[in-house]
Amino acid sequence: MLSIGGCRKKQVIQENKAPVTLSYYKLYENQENLNPLFTEFRKQFPYVTVNYRKFTDPDKYYETILNEFAEGRGPDVFSVPNWWVKPNYLKLSPAPNSIVTPEIYKNLFLDIAAKDNIILDTNDKQHIYGVPLSIDTLAVYYNKAHFEAAIPERGKPAATWNQMQSDARVMNFKQGNTLIRSLTALGDPSSNSKEIDIFYTRLLQNGVNFYNKDYSTASFAKNSKTENLVKFQLSFADETSPNYSTNQNIVDPESANKEVEAFLTGKTSMIFGYSHLYKDLLKLHQAYKRAGKTVIDASDIRINPIPQESIEADSDKVAYANYFSEVVSKNSQNKFEAWALISQMVSKPNLEKLYKNNFKPTSRRDMISKQRSNRVYAAFVNQLGIAKSLVIADDHKYREYFAQMFEELILDPEYKFRARQKLSSTQALINQVLSTKKLNQIIAGEKE
Repeated sequence: MLSIGGCRKKQVIQENKAPVTLSYYKLYENQENLNPLFTEFRKQFPYVTVNYRKFTDPDKYYETILNEFAEGRGPDVFSVPNWWVKPNYLKLSPAPNSIVTPEIYKNLFLDIAAKDNIILDTNDKQHIYGVPLSIDTLAVYYNKAHFEAAIPERGKPAATWNQMQSDARVMNFKQGNTLIRSLTALGDPSSNSKEIDIFYTRLLQNGVNFYNKDYSTASFAKNSKTENLVKFQLSFADETSPNYSTNQNIVDPESANKEVEAFLTGKTSMIFGYSHLYKDLLKLHQAYKRAGKTVIDASDIRINPIPQESIEADSDKVAYANYFSEVVSKNSQNKFEAWALISQMVSKPNLEKLYKNNFKPTSRRDMISKQRSNRVYAAFVNQLGIAKSLVIADDHKYREYFAQMFEELILDPEYKFRARQKLSSTQALINQVLSTKKLNQIIAGEKE
């Protein structure tokens, strides 16, 4: 049998074992990227066939899985967001110790992977419910030419959120009273697809407890820091603020690519995104150029770490984590083979194959040093040690409620005085979600 660490115990492969077919569902990943990993798996388990199904629509993906679960079937292996594992672990099958132990897991994988995927039972015994192929975090994409021209002493975005306000006052350009270029689109969820992720980032960076101690209710609105964080983001969409950087002239409301198009056409100097955005930017850059649009020089697209509250202490730094874990369904009739597949996929040689043509920040500790030398993606790799997650009961509703809060406050000239009230109203809506999707069951997994 193969351990998840890649160390082989004496192998016992039953050549006459009845054939097994594993169904594997995953979002976004093309099968050709995974085929080399499946081939390696078949060498060790020749009686197992993997039927892979790619999804591109998240809503359809989760709906399909949950509907199949309700019918007592569903995929053997599938991918879920890091925030999904703890609230839904009862739907999953834990890894057998013959595949991996918690001690090996913690030594091999990053700390955040263990915190998100290892859960304690009522007897304080640890169980592993998921393994990530990679771990992504939110970072900053910026136009180097803009920063070299305006802030040559630094030549890149600010390291802290407070410094970012000073950058806005230097980087924003007007013709008369019209803002024609700005630092970044921030403060308006309709203009910035990562608005809520930025809000989550700052909650984590400021140590704001999203829930009470037993996760039965939300508590973020009770912390005065949260109100200040909302006001900060909204100031970039407030035309009376010196931070003012976001309007319909900067981000076309009709554009399918929102802040990404604004960045590529030079209307903003920086945007927020995950590691996969780099290749998306290059593809869109070529498309816009072919369409005759004026675009920035592709060589000026650079990546910087996410701003922090302070740069004084590394222990206080936080990057918001957003990644998928591979899990095994509780309904699977072939749990051992399903976990064996995951085990093979996350071996170092197989991950090297996966990362070769499609870079992903690694989930393994022993692959970080090599990835640090990557000129393009180093910022994501350097954030792996400070990555943190937020447990979420219903991602769709949370984002809907927070987006609604920001949009309503943008339209309110008195938003500075109404932010606390809106936060309380949003908290009440999230508590309605928690009344049906209870998180109390995961508290055992929060113990050290």
